[in-house]
Amino acid sequence: MNEGMAIRPQTSRRLPKLNGSAMMGVVLLGGVVVLSILGTWLISADPSAITGDAYAAPDGAHLLGTDTLGRDVLARVIYGTRYTIGLSLASAVLGFVIGVLVGFVAAETGGRTDDLATWLTDLLLSFPPLLFALVIIAALGSNAAILVIAVAVLHVPRTARVARALAMRVAGLEFVALARARGEGLFSILVREILPTPNVVLPPSSACD
Repeated sequence: MNEGMAIRPQTSRRLPKLNGSAMMGVVLLGGVVVLSILGTWLISADPSAITGDAYAAPDGAHLLGTDTLGRDVLARVIYGTRYTIGLSLASAVLGFVIGVLVGFVAAETGGRTDDLATWLTDLLLSFPPLLFALVIIAALGSNAAILVIAVAVLHVPRTARVARALAMRVAGLEFVALARARGEGLFSILVREILPTPNVVLPPSSACD
């Protein structure tokens, strides 16, 4: 490459070290995911069918007993994990994507856009999370899509603040300025320049050396 051309600095990506508690959490979560996927083949009982007496003790037919209506508790737990994991994963991914997008756009554009994004994130953070989610559900309904949106909105402010702080470290570097000078659009700069290097660590010398 020509001398003086801005070069994207290399980043060092290391796998996080997991302690015993984190490993236990990963194992438990993995077990729940596997159980939710294979539950149909492991449990043949219908979770909505009344198959026994109310509050029956655990036995060979009902390993965890029955509930108030005589439905198999184990079957209901296994089938319920699908919705719990699915809704949680969908809301977390949606909140992460929106938060990263808002933070990166605010860091790259600056000015009033940055001020507006910062003000909105601070405003959302000022509300109690549970109360804010209940307000959304009360106003829009309680179906699965609304639940995902309500929980995702709770993730957006914190994700946006972290994403903005990381993107600010990269947005002022010379290889990003060179991309702007080439006439690249906002989306191209965010995806091709800022997104690959949010955790860049600058060397003591200039990034162009």
